[in-house]
Amino acid sequence: MIKALNKLDSLIPNWDLDDLIERACPFCMSKDSNAKYLRPDQLVIRSCNICNTYFISPAPSETQLNKLYSK
Repeated sequence: MIKALNKLDSLIPNWDLDDLIERACPFCMSKDSNAKYLRPDQLVIRSCNICNTYFISPAPSETQLNKLYSK
């Protein structure tokens, strides 16, 4: 079961959820993970079952990140 997190900031990015990229764990590259939390911007925080790292997957594409940080 995924726990929904409360928003901390009124400025929540409006991601294009159709332009998200599936990711493996960024440290051990394992694809074995569980969804743990749903962020207010609708991105899922996962926990790696191998190294216990928390990461976002699927994540915004490079295009979306560039657009966010260019503002």
